[in-house]
Amino acid sequence: MSNELAISGVTAVLQYYLNNAYSESGSPFTQPPTVSCLAPDLVQAAITNNGDSENQVNLFLHQVTHNAAWRNVELPSLAADGMTRLSSPPLALDLHYLLTVYGSTYWQAEALLGYAVMMLHESPVLVRSDISKALSNLSTPFPGNLLTPYLGSSGLADQIELIKITPETLGREEMAWLWTALKADYRPTFPFMVSVVLMQPQQQTNLAPPVLHRTVRAQPIQPSVILELKPNGGQVASIDTVTVVGEFLSAINQVSLSNPRYGIQFT
Repeated sequence: MSNELAISGVTAVLQYYLNNAYSESGSPFTQPPTVSCLAPDLVQAAITNNGDSENQVNLFLHQVTHNAAWRNVELPSLAADGMTRLSSPPLALDLHYLLTVYGSTYWQAEALLGYAVMMLHESPVLVRSDISKALSNLSTPFPGNLLTPYLGSSGLADQIELIKITPETLGREEMAWLWTALKADYRPTFPFMVSVVLMQPQQQTNLAPPVLHRTVRAQPIQPSVILELKPNGGQVASIDTVTVVGEFLSAINQVSLSNPRYGIQFT
């Protein structure tokens, strides 16, 4: 299972392979674009303040949701005191991303978006070797980033489920609401989801004490036996009251008398 750094690890792996997509031989970008992982308003502010031409791809994690398939797997297990932890169930998450491109010349944004979308299309599943390679080759994108040395220990490559990339569809209203909340100007954007990230608490668990003694007793149950039927008043046949005489009838609360031939039945 992964630990608390798994979410950061997914973003770092995606950033690493996006950088590779723009640096491949035959790429038309003589100057590879900057691939960032910031909020769109921060990207827009940086471009405005620096006055540089736009040539950037931004990966933004805008929402994290529970994975429905894994949510009820291995429910929390506690001892009889309600406090002692016996197991640590995984926290299963789906990550929702926005991939946004910034270009200042004709067709530049479209080309940046095309390379990014093709990379995600060609790698819908991040296999374990790809994740390990990306995390081991990470370079610090900004000075002072202290997380880079620790992402390799996130356990992302060793979790049970593989990391899968699925395109998402956001309607006009959802997209407009989202960019309004981000307080940034809209740019060409591709939404997609990464599933599933399994984060397991790294807390010590206690094993339940073994059973040292068992006391098993077998109590035979006597079958109920009807010995005699006594019609009311000694009559040969009765339709009022019939007394049932037998043994071990304490568990019996109902007796049915029937005559299939004449379709008669009394309870």
